[in-house]
Amino acid sequence: MINLKKVLSGVVAAAVLAANSAIMTSAATTYDPCDANHDGVVNVRDASVISQFLNGNLCEPDYSRLDTNKSLTVDDQDIQCVMAKIAENTYSSRYYSREVNDTYDAPSVSTYTYDDSANDLSSRKYIKYKYSTHVTSNYTLYPSQNIILNTSLKNAPLRSIIGVDDRYLASGTENTGLVRIGTNGTNMGTGFVVGDHVIATSAHNVYDDNGWKSSISVKLYSANGNPTGSTLTPVEAHVSAKYITDEDNDFDYALITVSQNLSGYTHFALGNSYNVNSNDYANIPIYVTSAKQFSGKLYTGEDRIWGSNNTSNLNYKCDTTSGNSGSPVYTVTKNYVNGIMKYTYTALGINGENTNVSTHNSGVLVTKYLNQFYLNNSNINY
Repeated sequence: MINLKKVLSGVVAAAVLAANSAIMTSAATTYDPCDANHDGVVNVRDASVISQFLNGNLCEPDYSRLDTNKSLTVDDQDIQCVMAKIAENTYSSRYYSREVNDTYDAPSVSTYTYDDSANDLSSRKYIKYKYSTHVTSNYTLYPSQNIILNTSLKNAPLRSIIGVDDRYLASGTENTGLVRIGTNGTNMGTGFVVGDHVIATSAHNVYDDNGWKSSISVKLYSANGNPTGSTLTPVEAHVSAKYITDEDNDFDYALITVSQNLSGYTHFALGNSYNVNSNDYANIPIYVTSAKQFSGKLYTGEDRIWGSNNTSNLNYKCDTTSGNSGSPVYTVTKNYVNGIMKYTYTALGINGENTNVSTHNSGVLVTKYLNQFYLNNSNINY
């Protein structure tokens, strides 16, 4: 329930200096999958390298090597895989489908295709809004590399239900990590917990053509998918300056900080994926969960990745409707360490505005820059 990186923070922090000095080469040597830094031995330095990457501190372009459990996604489970190896514990992880109650292995992928070469400082600039004073301020996060923008959602037609509505009532502990975001008594979107005081969502849930939405409500759900009635207190909202200046949906992501401590609620891991295409993800269930239109209960759309080019936006065939904006686009894995099972919920993207095409829905792909924005951002207050 609590982010694994936090549990390991004391151990990992001690190895940061050593990990920074590790040589990350691409030599034609065969390494243990858990040897993330390729220094020839599996130890806490490998966990440190992954932790730094997930917090946005490490500019490692070939980050498929950090995928130690070979799930196609770099997330907290890769740290757990390394720690299990160090402790000589057994470890396994399989993707789970609630729809058919079955699990699937990730496929073996030998070709690394993620393009992470662009460098545009403008996309690393952010604006934050403080609800108590209605004051804004600007800041920039480093390293100054931007998300690749091969596809724009700005002029996309409306989409939502693809064919028939296949959503089902949501159940599971991940529901306690979802929130309903509203303004002036109207439900308008969704968010999800990524830190003890940090909620990820879409930028348009906090900022629109009229400016900052100065009064928003943030409400929690229970594990059975019903609203709890509990309301959180928003402190700040942060969005990309690029979203405000260009109204570009490629930057339609935001964070909200709240004063309450959410350590007792499910935290969604932020997963950095590579080869995010329909071939490699053919057997990996993808979820989008939010309140169904005109209903307070949570519903889940489950399907698969769509298309071959998912380097800035994430395309998928899950059904969505109004109110799904800001929902996590996530996977569920069943992970076993020495036979003890635990679910992990990993957000690969943030669902965008609902719009009506027959083929797919789209959202912002989670990258290491979003990891830094949400998890290693010294400019946030709560």
